[in-house]
Amino acid sequence: MSFHSSHLLMIIHSRAILGNIMPQNTTSKPEDKPLKPKGRSALKALRASKRKRAYNLRTKRKYKEVIKRIRKAIISKNKDLALEALPEAYRQLDYAAKKKVIHKNKASRIKSRLAAHINKLG
Repeated sequence: MSFHSSHLLMIIHSRAILGNIMPQNTTSKPEDKPLKPKGRSALKALRASKRKRAYNLRTKRKYKEVIKRIRKAIISKNKDLALEALPEAYRQLDYAAKKKVIHKNKASRIKSRLAAHINKLG
């Protein structure tokens, strides 16, 4: 069988394009096993990362719980209850921003929106 050079170039080109899309002969590791870092410093970094993640999630959960209370009060048109919980929300958001759990602009944006919703209650 003889190929013309243009036909051969077309085959090579199509394989180059499809090579990025089509799966190659891969031997992947099972995904149920978490990868364990090698080296002492990497293990220490993993431990620190787990501690920081737990701390960050705890801090996030605190401000989200207060925000949920305020939103429930807004939905039920209870302005007094919303105003009562607002300082606690500000405190939790400022703390999360100070500890760099969330960005300070995000904290400001959430506080502004909560205050605007409460002011709409009349």
